[in-house]
Amino acid sequence: MKVITRTEIVSDITDFNEEILPYFFSSGYELFSTRLNNDKYSLFYSESVNALMPVRSYVVKTFTLLQIIYPPITITGERLSEKNEKQFLEEFVELVKKQKLGARIIQSYSYAVFKSVPNSSISCPFGTYWLDLKNHTEDELFERIDPKGRNKIRNAQKNGVVLKWENRLIDDFYLLYKDTMERAKLYYDSIEHFKEMAVCLSKEKILCGVSYLNDKPQAALFIPYTSYGGYYLHGA
Repeated sequence: MKVITRTEIVSDITDFNEEILPYFFSSGYELFSTRLNNDKYSLFYSESVNALMPVRSYVVKTFTLLQIIYPPITITGERLSEKNEKQFLEEFVELVKKQKLGARIIQSYSYAVFKSVPNSSISCPFGTYWLDLKNHTEDELFERIDPKGRNKIRNAQKNGVVLKWENRLIDDFYLLYKDTMERAKLYYDSIEHFKEMAVCLSKEKILCGVSYLNDKPQAALFIPYTSYGGYYLHGA
C-alpha cells in the first residue's frame, strides 16, 4: 500500500475514471476539502486489491488525526468483498503506523459504511439507505414510498407546487436548511460550504432542488453525484 497522488493515478493506473467512483474520490472534492477546511486530502492505494480510499487529515494542537472519508473502492468502481476490505484496512493501519502519518484514526463519516473493520479497532453496527435508481422505473420507485408520502406528493402536484433544479437556488435551499437544523438543535454547515462545493464540483455534479408554492420555498435538497451515485446528505 502507498499514498498516491492524483497525477500518479492518471499515469500509472490503466483506465482510471473518477466519474465511475463516488464523488468523494474526485479532483473537485479534493479541491473543495483543501480549500474550505485547509485539510490534507490523501488517496491510499492498495496494489493487492487494486483499490483506492480517500482520507482527510488535520491537526488538533500538535496531534494529526486521520479520518476515512469513504470505504475503499476498486478502480473499476466496485465495493470490495468483506475479506478484501479487511485486508485493505489492515494495510492502511500498518502504513499509518510505519510512516507515522497520524496519532489516531478517528470515526469515519456516517455515510461511510464499512463491511469489515481492522483488528483491535472499536466499532458498532451501522447502516444507511441505498436505492438502486438504475434498474427501476420512476413508477417502481414511487410505489416504494410509503402511502402517506405518496399522498403528499400527489397533493403537492394538485396544489401547484413547482420544483426547480438550479445551483443559483442555493440561497433558498440554505434558508430552509438552516431553519430546519436550528429547530432540531443540530449542527449545520455554513452557506460558504455549499457554494464552495458547487464551484469545486461544477454544476454538472450538483443537484440543488427547491420546491415552491406561490413563489415561497417549501422544501429543498442538495445532492452531489457522479455516475456511481448521488448522496442525499442535506435536506430541509
